[in-house]
Amino acid sequence: MNKFIKYDLKSNRGFLRKLIILQIIFISLSFLGHGFLSTNYLTDPVFANGIFSLATVFFLGINIFYIVFTINKDFNSERALLKFSLPNAQKKIIWAKIFELAFFYIINLLFLLIFLWALRFKITSDIVYFFALGLIWMLIVGGFVFYFKSLNRFDQATGSKLYGLGLVLLIIVLGFLVCKYFSFVIVNGAIQHARPINYGFVFPFAVGSLSLYKNISPLIYYFLALLVVIFVNQKNIKNNLDLS
Repeated sequence: MNKFIKYDLKSNRGFLRKLIILQIIFISLSFLGHGFLSTNYLTDPVFANGIFSLATVFFLGINIFYIVFTINKDFNSERALLKFSLPNAQKKIIWAKIFELAFFYIINLLFLLIFLWALRFKITSDIVYFFALGLIWMLIVGGFVFYFKSLNRFDQATGSKLYGLGLVLLIIVLGFLVCKYFSFVIVNGAIQHARPINYGFVFPFAVGSLSLYKNISPLIYYFLALLVVIFVNQKNIKNNLDLS
């Protein structure tokens, strides 16, 4: 599996090199801004939220672009014939892709946190917790991109696409119900069941009178959903592999 990850990263080194240079430029500018900006600008919610939102949108956009970019190469380039023709490679391919996307996400997250820290944002455990859940969401997105790309490559019937769309809908609906009615939050180091939280499936916190409390239900639920998506991809590749 490590060989698959290294092979993919090397084949994408041109894109990765440009991205690293861009990230270094942004971080350099943020450190320059650190010398000119005081903490007072953070008291302006419009300005502070604007910076945070733009940085987050760029971060998410880069991750989504890389997901589509690298998975598209898996099925529509010369490396597809090499990877899928190796013996007993089918199970390793999807896991290698998941770890590759996770590695890419984490490295870019470090760049993002350094960028925000240099601009005097406080990097709290709540921010890290939210982006940890974001990692699972991104891997689920990557899993579905992989699934639908494989359907196109294997020229599978419309039924398989409807099955994939149904699975997406099922994950969202179950996520809403589970995270609404079975939300367990960490309060002072103890786990407590929270009252129904309507937005628990996209907001992994419970709003308390004094602070935010981490809701562990979304983290667990979406991790299990990710395992289901990985399993579906493995079965699909095993049953439909034909790159002739």
